[in-house]
Amino acid sequence: MLGLAYHELKDTRKSRNALLEAVKFEETKKVANQWMKQLEFDKD
Repeated sequence: MLGLAYHELKDTRKSRNALLEAVKFEETKKVANQWMKQLEFDKD
């Protein structure tokens, strides 16, 4: 959630860092990876 909030605030660095932290935990890994892929897609 934090990564998405930072994304909405246009803070790409903090958004990415928050998602990278979320990937470290089994409970949030899958969703965080999906959002990282989606946000990379949005860049194109």
